[in-house]
Amino acid sequence: GSGDEACSGGEGKQEEKGAKVQKGRRISGSPTGIPPSGALPPPPPLPPHSNAPSSRPSVPKSGSDSVGQAGWSSGDRGGRPSSGRSGGSTGRGRPSKQELTDGKASTLKALQEAEKRKKMAEDMAKQLKDDAEQMRQTAETLVVEKAKMSDEYTKVVHEREILLERLAFMEQMMQEIEMSHGDGDEEHGLEGHEYEDDGHWE
Repeated sequence: GSGDEACSGGEGKQEEKGAKVQKGRRISGSPTGIPPSGALPPPPPLPPHSNAPSSRPSVPKSGSDSVGQAGWSSGDRGGRPSSGRSGGSTGRGRPSKQELTDGKASTLKALQEAEKRKKMAEDMAKQLKDDAEQMRQTAETLVVEKAKMSDEYTKVVHEREILLERLAFMEQMMQEIEMSHGDGDEEHGLEGHEYEDDGHWE
């Protein structure tokens, strides 16, 4: 009798243990995902750039002063970093009044120098143009003078040829007279007749 109770007690413990295992399996398969040991599952990973546990990223409201990125204000329409204008500092975006004054002065000085060089170049160009015009007129005059000299040269050469022909003719006549009369020039009254430079007989 005691052996049967021990067996039956053992069977009861095994049934109770099996019931716990089945109960643990049912819990592990439930939608809550709680394991039989009672430990909680790890939390889901957070999305990047978000402090909220939800998966949606936080979007700042329009017109708010919240900063979306480091150094950039979401309320600034131009999307420029804050340069501290409220403190009176101009930053890098705009030059100072002194810089503008110095730049204006240097620009005016450079402009005056450019105007001076421009005037010098214009005067030099005008002088060269006048010189070229004078040289052109001189060249035209020289061409005319050359033509006149050429005509004069041609005329002189022609007159020289005529004079040479006349001189040759006179010498030939004198030789013929000398050959025909010999020394009878005195008898025929030829004494005193001289040959002039102009080629004419007196």
